Amino acid sequence: MANFNVATGKIVSPSIGPSRAEADFTAHIDRTIETDPDAGWIFVADQLDTHVSARLVELIARRYGIEEISGSRARAGS
Repeated sequence: MANFNVATGKIVSPSIGPSRAEADFTAHIDRTIETDPDAGWIFVADQLDTHVSARLVELIARRYGIEEISGSRARAGS
């Protein structure tokens, strides 16, 4: 997995591993944000399940101090 910075043309924080599961993608995004936490990141991804997971939403909410998460998982209480 890699992120392409369109402004610089450089690859940011590539990840290579044995799988590309939800946890792998979430960790990849977390490591990428960590390279510059104040950058105001915008990620563009397709609708693959790992790219729209509850785990990813929870990571972003935690990182940016969002206390209430709406959506079907939040309503289900999990």
